[in-house]
Amino acid sequence: MTKAKGMVPLEQNKTLRKIVAAADKGYDQHDKIVLAYFDDEAGEHGDTLAKFIAVELKDTFDRDGDLDHSCDVAIHYLRRAQMQLEDAVNEIAKMQMRESQTKALRPRRRWRTT
Repeated sequence: MTKAKGMVPLEQNKTLRKIVAAADKGYDQHDKIVLAYFDDEAGEHGDTLAKFIAVELKDTFDRDGDLDHSCDVAIHYLRRAQMQLEDAVNEIAKMQMRESQTKALRPRRRWRTT
């Protein structure tokens, strides 16, 4: 990650680390997997959703904002992702329902008994 001269790397920014730690606590209280991805984005920890959360928080963080503003930004982007995930789940459920109904309406094949 590149940084401007004199700037603290994002991984060391205390405000961002607080936000990621809070997200991590809400995601999984035992594994600290969101923090693991925050510290090592390229690492393979086996949880792509945790990686998404860490990367999204890092990518949308405003270095110039205070804690309150930074939390607002993080909440905004994670809620937007939540809505997109819910939309994706709903579309899969609708497709499943359509497929089930179509399958139920198909005439059953009769086997010859001779």
